[in-house]
Amino acid sequence: MFLNHIGELPQFPKWIRTSIASIIQGGEAIDHDTIHMSMPPTLKARSYRSMYAYGNHIRVVSVKEHLTTYVSGIVATFEQTCVLRLNEKLEYVGWVEKILELNYGILNIVVLLCNWVKTNYTWNNATIKRDGYSFTLVNFAS
Repeated sequence: MFLNHIGELPQFPKWIRTSIASIIQGGEAIDHDTIHMSMPPTLKARSYRSMYAYGNHIRVVSVKEHLTTYVSGIVATFEQTCVLRLNEKLEYVGWVEKILELNYGILNIVVLLCNWVKTNYTWNNATIKRDGYSFTLVNFAS
């Protein structure tokens, strides 16, 4: 069981365990994967330097010192509902710092720990630009 700095369970784990217990006591069926995900993972996690996923070979950024070329970049697009605009698409780019495999008993979940930069294509503080050869340039310093 994981405790925070003052010896208490953080709010989300406490909430999920209480919610699942009350649903089970109410006689409703819950998926076994949900039950396993509500428990903390084992204390041993596997770490990887690279992985293949959805046709992509992803490497952690620390391998760059040993290779001439590599890919550690990652892009994510999210939709956010705002008051002024109904649906705003937010795009982030970043690089992979760590690849971890967490074990939840019968489930193994791969987690990518990444550093992210929100995309901004405009003005002098742009975080992303395309050069004359159509390469994407990312400014991680902003």
